[in-house]
Amino acid sequence: ELEADVFDGVTGIGLLRLQSLDLKAFEPYTFRGLSNVTQISIQDSDLGILRSDAFEGLRNVGEIRMLNNKVDSLEGLRVGEELNVDAVVVQGNHFLHITRRTPLLLQANNRNVVTGNFFPCSCHLAWLLETQLARSTSQFLSQNFCVSPYAVHGSPIASVAGQPVMLCPAVEEKQPGLATKKEPSRDVESSLNIFKNEFRE
Repeated sequence: ELEADVFDGVTGIGLLRLQSLDLKAFEPYTFRGLSNVTQISIQDSDLGILRSDAFEGLRNVGEIRMLNNKVDSLEGLRVGEELNVDAVVVQGNHFLHITRRTPLLLQANNRNVVTGNFFPCSCHLAWLLETQLARSTSQFLSQNFCVSPYAVHGSPIASVAGQPVMLCPAVEEKQPGLATKKEPSRDVESSLNIFKNEFRE
């Protein structure tokens, strides 16, 4: 397992390659304290749960590459502008489940490349479509694909983004002496409507 702060104090290296990993989870702050790296390459690995803050705390990286990995559960792939990363390349990965809103937040200085990946096109598709990356990158929907449901496996996300998408079942929120149901959020519904209209034009 890779623990938090495992690279703390490491600085001034050319290539940090993490390959053929088999993790239960890519934990928060794995890269905290790592700085001045030309390239971080994470490839050909089973990453388990990708935690939202996995890259939080690193600084000054030329390029982060995520290539041909399997992620069982995507909480968030986040590289904020404060990390000072020049480029992020995410290609050929399989993300089997999305568990939180804003699953992708990439703010590299020069370029973000997200192509050839597989995402679930189930009830959480709206969370993916809401991201700035999906909205602002013209090829995102055509160059990334559905991993599920089975009926659309391998189809470009663009082919299903304009179709009605089932909302996730209401979640029961238990309070003392009271059980209530949380209805699907209006902004998720409006996001779906936006993309329906765009693909009809």
